[in-house]
Amino acid sequence: LGTIYAYLFYASIGKRIIFILISLVLPVFANGLRAFGIVMIGHNTGMEHAVGTDHLLYGWLFFGVMIFTLFYVGSFWRDEEISLSPGIDSEARPGSANNIKNSDSSLLLTILLTYTLLVSTLLFSSVIVSGTQEASSETEIAMPIRFSEWLYEEEYISDWKPAYINPDGDYSMTYRRGPDRVQLDVAYYYAQRKGSEAISSSNKLTNPYSGKWKLVKAVTHEHGSRDVIESELIKGDEKLLVWSWYQVGRYQTSNIYLAKLLEVYNLIVEGRSDASVISISTNHDGSAGKAINRLGDFMDDATAQIESSIEAAL
Repeated sequence: LGTIYAYLFYASIGKRIIFILISLVLPVFANGLRAFGIVMIGHNTGMEHAVGTDHLLYGWLFFGVMIFTLFYVGSFWRDEEISLSPGIDSEARPGSANNIKNSDSSLLLTILLTYTLLVSTLLFSSVIVSGTQEASSETEIAMPIRFSEWLYEEEYISDWKPAYINPDGDYSMTYRRGPDRVQLDVAYYYAQRKGSEAISSSNKLTNPYSGKWKLVKAVTHEHGSRDVIESELIKGDEKLLVWSWYQVGRYQTSNIYLAKLLEVYNLIVEGRSDASVISISTNHDGSAGKAINRLGDFMDDATAQIESSIEAAL
C-alpha cells in the first residue's frame, strides 16, 4: 500500500523511496504497539476482552488507524503537479483537461491492477493449499535393519528422544558396528499444516521446560558436501553428540531459512509438501573426535538408504 501511495502522490524518486522505507519500518513498530495493547487489554480485563474474535477485530482496527495516519501525514508532502519537459504540448500540461483525464485513468488502472493482483494471489494460494497432500493416518517408514556394517539392535543408547511435535511418522532405532553405536531418529511430516510442521521452532532436540536432557552447544558442521547442526546434550554424567538436518522433498539442509524456501519451491514447482527432521546421535565419551568420526561413518553409510526409505513413504 505504501508503494502504491508513493507512486500515485509523489513525483520525485527521493520522496517515493523515503515514503516506501517509512512504510516498511513503521508497521514493525506499530505491530509491537498493537501486541502490547492487546496483551494489556486482556490482562486488565481478566482475559475477557482481546482474546478470540475481538483480538482480530482490534488488530484490524489498529491496522486501519495506522494506514490512515500514514497516508494523512504523507499527504502534506504530496506533489500537486509534475514538472514536464520544455516544449510539451499545452494540452498535456498539468491542470489541463487531458492531463486530469489521463491522471484519473492511471489511478483507475492502478486500482484495478492492484485488486487483480490481490485476488490472483488469494486464488493462487487457495489452489496450492487445496492441492496440498493430506495425511489420513500415521505414516509408516520402513527403515532397513542394516546399513553396510551397521546392524539394528533393540537396546537404545540412552533414554533421550527428540521433542518433535505431531509428526505423521516417527521412527527411532539404534545401530551397532562393533563397539560403536548410533541412534537414528526421523520425524516425517507427510503434509505441512498448522501444528504439524517439520520446519518449526516447536521442534527441538530437548524439552527446555521439563526435559532431563539439556542442550549445551549447537554449531553448524560440514561433513563432505553436507551440512548438519552439531549439538551436545548433557544429563548428569551422560553426554550425547547429535547431528541433525532437514530433508525437504529431495533436498537436504540444516539451515531453517533455506528449508522454508525449499518447502515453498517443492509446493509450487514439484507439487509435494513432505519434509522430515532427521537426527543421528552417539555417546560422547569425552573424545569429541571419536564421536564425530562415528557419526560421519554412519552418515556416509546410511544417508542414501534413509532418503530412499522416506521417498518410499510418499
